[in-house]
Amino acid sequence: MNTKLTPLMEQARAEGSLSSQALAESKRHWQKVQSVLDAFGKNDIDPITAQRRIRELTGKGIPEVVDDGSFLLESIIKGKK
Repeated sequence: MNTKLTPLMEQARAEGSLSSQALAESKRHWQKVQSVLDAFGKNDIDPITAQRRIRELTGKGIPEVVDDGSFLLESIIKGKK
C-alpha cells in the first residue's frame, strides 16, 4: 500500500461522477486501513485486534480488504491508460 496504492491515490483526480469530496473520503479511508495493516505488520498489534479494527472500518475481514485494495489499484492503473 505504501509504495503502490497510496502514491497512485495521491495522484488521482476527480473525474466524471467522482466528486472531489468522495475522492478525499476514499483517501482518508484507505489511510486508516493502511495504518491498521502497518501496525499489524510491525507486530504493534496482535492479529485479533487488527482483524477487529479492520472490521470496524470496513465491515470486512483482512483478506477481503486486501482484495479490495488490489481491485482499487488495478482500477487506478487501468484508468490512467
